[in-house]
This record gives sequence, C-alpha cells and structure tokens, in this order.
Amino acid sequence: MDVALKATYNDGNKGNFIGFKGVCTRDTIVSNMDKVNCSLPSNPCKIFYDSGLNGPVPSKSEPCYESRLFIDWKFGAGMYHNGSRKGQPIPIIGVKPGDLAVVTTRFPGETEENRIIAGIFKIAQIDNTQQSTMGTMLVADKVARLELTEEIARQLKYWDYHNPVMGKRKEWHEGLFRYMKEDETDAILNALRQLIVDEDSRTALENLRQTSPPRNGSNPTKLDPAVKRVLLNRKYGPGGEGKEHRKLKDWVANHSDFLGLQDVIDIEIEEHRFPSNDLPDIVFKLKNGWAAVEIETTNPLPGAYQAIKYRSLLCAQQKLNLDDPNVTTFLVAYDFSEDLKDFCQKYQIKAFTKKMP
Repeated sequence: MDVALKATYNDGNKGNFIGFKGVCTRDTIVSNMDKVNCSLPSNPCKIFYDSGLNGPVPSKSEPCYESRLFIDWKFGAGMYHNGSRKGQPIPIIGVKPGDLAVVTTRFPGETEENRIIAGIFKIAQIDNTQQSTMGTMLVADKVARLELTEEIARQLKYWDYHNPVMGKRKEWHEGLFRYMKEDETDAILNALRQLIVDEDSRTALENLRQTSPPRNGSNPTKLDPAVKRVLLNRKYGPGGEGKEHRKLKDWVANHSDFLGLQDVIDIEIEEHRFPSNDLPDIVFKLKNGWAAVEIETTNPLPGAYQAIKYRSLLCAQQKLNLDDPNVTTFLVAYDFSEDLKDFCQKYQIKAFTKKMP
C-alpha cells in the first residue's frame, strides 16, 4: 500500500524546484504562521515572526523537518495533538519497505483542490526510533527518490490521481498522511514518464517501481491532465493562450470545410500528444488520412516551422513514409507575407488566411 504525505510548503533553496532544502523565505514564514508546527513558541521561525521580522531569517538550518525533507529524505507521521492519545505517535499501518510515498503540499494562498505533488520516493525503511518526537519515520531509498521541478509540480495536482471517499469533497482535514492505491501512484509515474527528460531523473523514476508499465504504450496520444497542463504551459508560456488565438483555433476546429477537409472522423483540440512532447493545436483524423493544423495570429513564421515538424511527426507516429500524400499540415493566420507564402508552398504547408470579427 502506498501513502501520500502532507508537507507544509517550504521554499528553502528552491531554485528550479519546490524547496524543502532550508529555511523558508520571509514571505513564506509569514504565510505559514497558521500551521501548527510553524507556530510553536519554540520554533525559530515563530520567534523571528514575533520579533516583527527584524534582522535576517533564522540561520538555523533545520527549524522543522520540512526544511530538510529533500536533504535527508525522511518524513514523520507526527503525533496526536488532541484527545486521549495526545502526545502519542500516529501509526502508519500496512505500509512496508518497497511501497511509494508521494510528497504533497499547497502553495501559499492556494485551496485544497490545488494541492500539488512535489516529490515521490520508494520507502526503504520504516524507522520507529524517533517516535517520541516525530512518530513513525519513513526513510527514502537512496536511488529511488525524485524531486520535481516547479514547472512540473505546479501542474501535477494530487486530487487528479487520488479519489476521495465517495460523497466526500477534496479535503485533507487531519493527519499528515493518507493511503493511496497502487493504480493511483502508477498513474502519477506514467504522467512523469511523459514529462521528465533529464537522464538522472528518468533513472530515479524507473527505480521507483520498475513493475509499473507505461500506461500509454498502446495509445501514445492519450493525455494525462497534468501532462496537458505542462505541455500547454511550454507551448504558450506563463501568460497562457491568448484570447484571439483560442477564438480562431476553436472556429477552425468547427469548420473543417474551410480547410477543404472531408470525411472527418475525429477532431483533437490540444489533445494529440506526440512522443516528442509536441502538442499541435488541432489534429483532424480523416477517413483516409490525417491533418495537423497550427494556428497563429499576427506572427505566423514560427507556426510554419511547427507545421513542417507536425507533418513528419504524424507520418512517423502512423508508421508512414515522411512524404505520405494522406498526411497534410495547415497553417492558419491573420495574414501572410509574400515570402512566407512562398516558404509554405515550398514545404507543402497549406496556408489559409482568416481573421475573426
């Protein structure tokens, strides 16, 4: 049985990742003062907060175990704070070495629905020697542990993978952990397989659970929600897709006759993922072929190069020759220069002009 862990957000030494490697910044210390452990009178961050945030942030490297979570790779189940068992360690039942632990957190100001996954590790040891202060401690395997970049973590939503009890809302409530089914954690691993590209992280990922086959092996275009969010962020940037771009894209998707396409079987709008992690705006599946469409508004040149790539990717994905006549790419934009028209003609890109009212 796998387990999800509830970590208070920590942005210590985050770099391109989430944090959990040092003392929080001033802003995060302030936002965490409503958390139980952060607000304990003996906590250096609480003392610093009560001083009016005067001087530098606490120099102590480990005011809480979140500040060393991705250094030591350990997580404690905690203690009961109320009731007849107050002060006693909280047991983790049914979890064993070899199971997976998913580290979750919430960014300041975010609701519970937006709880994200910051990291994942294989449990190598369950340590009960610190039960008097930390509860049952889960210790990570040294090679099967993965810290996620902020780009991926922000889009990897915990509640996309863990279904609450029927009739319950997406709320965590009490406790620092909850149990997860293997098919839920396997879905997380399969999403990460589609997103992670650096060699060290991919090695760690495969070490997590080598028996978990890639779920999309038979259907490489099926998009996991987190994968789609990450790819759209990469495609459009942090500002997201522009209003005019979406308006034109939706219109073209609903007017295949504008492109001269016939016998359309299916339409994929930002749903057709290539193994290269390219995400075309629109893909039409036809009775006797395929068509990819790239949408641009005022600057169509990048889209022309994208269209060249999409044609090759479609052919390769369908195991066709790269010049297969039944695979077509289109570029739709507000306007084209004469030079770009010539470019599109030379490389068999069908260029269409359309400006929405």
